[in-house]
Amino acid sequence: MNQLTKSLACEWGKDNIHVNTLAPRLVDTSLVDAVFALLFLVEAMKSHNLEPALNWASTNKEQLIQSGSDIELKFHHRQFVEILQHNGRDEALQYARTFFAPYASSDLSFTG
Repeated sequence: MNQLTKSLACEWGKDNIHVNTLAPRLVDTSLVDAVFALLFLVEAMKSHNLEPALNWASTNKEQLIQSGSDIELKFHHRQFVEILQHNGRDEALQYARTFFAPYASSDLSFTG
C-alpha cells in the first residue's frame, strides 16, 4: 500500500494532485491483547481443552469473585464432565474432590 501511494504521488504530483493513504491496522494495546487471549480460550474450548480457561480463571480469581462471577466453577464443571466421559468415574471423583471443595461453602449456585 505504501509503495502504491508513493508511485501515485510521483506520477500525479506533477499535476498538483496529492495522494494520501489511510491504512487501518491493529494498535498494540491491552484491549487487543485481551481480545486475542479470549479468541485463544474460545478456540481451545471448542476442541475440549479447558486448561487455558481454567488457568485464566485461576489467574483472575480475585476479579471474578469481586464481580460475583461463577465462571471458574462452570469451567471446573465442564472439565469434570470431560474427565467423566473420557477418563472414568474414579478420576472424575478425584477431580471433583480437589476442585469443587472450595465452592462447598460459597453462595454460588450452579445451574448448568
